[in-house]
Amino acid sequence: MSPRPLPQNPNLKLINSQAKSLLQDFRQRRELTLTSYSVFYAMADTRNPRLADARHMVALKYGYKSWRKLMLHVDALDHESDSLEALLGL
Repeated sequence: MSPRPLPQNPNLKLINSQAKSLLQDFRQRRELTLTSYSVFYAMADTRNPRLADARHMVALKYGYKSWRKLMLHVDALDHESDSLEALLGL
């Protein structure tokens, strides 16, 4: 699975909701989800998928090795945006 770019103006709430949606898809055993994430899914506990598993899969989808690294990157982007707005007086 090759990494996708982050959405325009990413935020943690949106990305976390993607993980929750993915978890729901796994619990409902949706075929497209199982196929799309088959490599990682083989490593996860298929009987009881957890939010942590879904978050990890979302991080991998965006090219990050862990949910924490993705969170830190998105948080840094958010702070950069705030600093730029303050500098421009917006």
